Amino acid sequence: MTSNDDPRAAQYTPEEQAVLGQIDEDIQWPDGPVLMLPVAQLYVRDVPQLRPPGDCGADLLQVWCPFDHPPESYMPRTALVWRSAADVTDILTSPPEPPVEELDVYVPEPCVLAPEQVTEFPSLVGLGKDLRAELGE
Repeated sequence: MTSNDDPRAAQYTPEEQAVLGQIDEDIQWPDGPVLMLPVAQLYVRDVPQLRPPGDCGADLLQVWCPFDHPPESYMPRTALVWRSAADVTDILTSPPEPPVEELDVYVPEPCVLAPEQVTEFPSLVGLGKDLRAELGE
């Protein structure tokens, strides 16, 4: 299935596809596999609502993004990996750098998150007129 077969995928005009095709022409892509980029690492102790699948004993969720996603989709295929934090013994001091980058904004910058629990309310459009007016006040 190509992105053109997927009704949810962005649909590009032939002119836009030509421009997108030119973006990658100047890049010397490495031969062979490219490392996945770390995007996020979340501990269950920091995000209590985070639940690992089944009874696997995992308490750490790692989110990875492959750098070499298909050019026709322009969307990364993220991978979720559940692990036990105690099993992670070879800890890197800094994430691996990709051998090539199209734009530096594609490479995540190390940072710290402060997860907090929020209550998500319905959109104002889904509420009745009286309740919208009351919330507006």
